[in-house]
Amino acid sequence: MKDLAPAHSINAHLERFDVGWLCPFCNRNTLRTFYAGALRSIPETASGTAPSKSDGSAPGA
Repeated sequence: MKDLAPAHSINAHLERFDVGWLCPFCNRNTLRTFYAGALRSIPETASGTAPSKSDGSAPGA
């Protein structure tokens, strides 16, 4: 699957860094700032992908 809005990190080595991308809906450049200390890792499953939040059951079941 091709990325619809590829993102680029800016100063990713710093504690506070930015992520910028071109929004495919409004065609504007978007920039968001993140604090690395607030991010946490998602453990990978044996297949090498992140676990999904859905357990496969129908909503509200």
